Amino acid sequence: MQGDLLQAVGVPIMPPDPGMLPEDELAEVDMDVEYRDVVILGQSCDLDRNKLEFVLVAPYVTLETAKRIYPVLRSSEKREALRQGLQVGLHLLNACELPDFKMDFLVVLFQRAFTVPLDFGLVKATQPAVRLRLLPPYREHLAQGYARFIMRVGLPVDIPRL
Repeated sequence: MQGDLLQAVGVPIMPPDPGMLPEDELAEVDMDVEYRDVVILGQSCDLDRNKLEFVLVAPYVTLETAKRIYPVLRSSEKREALRQGLQVGLHLLNACELPDFKMDFLVVLFQRAFTVPLDFGLVKATQPAVRLRLLPPYREHLAQGYARFIMRVGLPVDIPRL
């Protein structure tokens, strides 16, 4: 379902030089695979009805790891902006206090979202049988955060202050 947290999902890493890619679209390409913990962003109704071939996911990391990836988050002001949903491309999830699932604050990296084949995602989602899932309204809050990230429009000339 949307909001399920999956662990160790394989992410193909494309070669850094586009010249390394074969011109034949059916040719094989050697790629590395990295494993990421992800949250499902795709709508649950689309997943249930097999409307999609691929499901959208975004990686998440602990807040401490996010501070290393994004040094700007070392600032308490920027962490407050993250908490308020104002840090572009990032979304904060509260710490989990459930006995078997204790976790620190998590940061979802919207700007690193990718897709996985639906069949693979569903298989991965069933292992383990017990996993974390965001419940309403937190699931909708995550979706709204992603929507705000992708719907931003930058104007070539800003409207002057009134």
